[in-house]
Amino acid sequence: LYNRLLGIGILFSYIVVGAFMTALWGEFGIRTAAKSLALAVSFLFVLEYFLRLYFDGSVLEALNWSGPRWSGFLANPNSYAFFLLSVLPLPFLFLGSKGADGYKAWKDAIPSGVIFAVIYLTSSRAAFGAAMVFILAFLVIDRNKTVRSLLFGVFCVFFLYGITQFLSLIGDGSLMSIARSNDFVVVQSDRILSVVEGWKMFLAHPFFGAGLGAFYKSQSDLALPLAERALIIHNSFLWILAEAGLFGFIIIFGPPIMWGTRTFIAMKWRTD
Repeated sequence: LYNRLLGIGILFSYIVVGAFMTALWGEFGIRTAAKSLALAVSFLFVLEYFLRLYFDGSVLEALNWSGPRWSGFLANPNSYAFFLLSVLPLPFLFLGSKGADGYKAWKDAIPSGVIFAVIYLTSSRAAFGAAMVFILAFLVIDRNKTVRSLLFGVFCVFFLYGITQFLSLIGDGSLMSIARSNDFVVVQSDRILSVVEGWKMFLAHPFFGAGLGAFYKSQSDLALPLAERALIIHNSFLWILAEAGLFGFIIIFGPPIMWGTRTFIAMKWRTD
């Protein structure tokens, strides 16, 4: 309860900070934030690549980068992917000018293209699905920039594979690991189990849920080896539905869903 609800509280804090920045500094504030985040993401992208290329496994393990999935400094590929998705709209919407062409148009698409590339390298299935939704929204807002961003993202990924092979041939560094498409299909058994059992719990207690901690208790009561049971429901939405029911779900997720819906219906932010 502490970890998950604290996380939701932190997300609300982000929303409040963003609202104040926009209210107090308007376009200047949001563009400055977009530039800062785009630069930071690009720097981390290059840093992780070179550390993976030139340092041995002990250094990478200290940073939790020993696996093929990229994780930035967040020690978890899914958390890193969520962070990237959170900042993706900023460079797309607020860097560059709509209707630019030629070299400038391609330069404007670089930051969002880099973020698309790193989202792929995290091999996060949830983030990959969410990115598809972003792409559809971006196509409505600026189709040309969306296409250029995607093309640059694909170029980044292929460039990484190509330069890695080249450097390996000339003996200059050996990349420890890099995510590939088949990393998306590896699913831990407890993830599937938690989803199946979570839906069963929700259907059994749809209105007020089975109670906080009910899932952990139900799994502990099975007395199975640790590797054969799921200790948490690996989906925050389903966890709330199963343990707090529709009542708890509406209380916790109602406000952000309502604010998000109102924001996109009004769309006044797009004219400022």
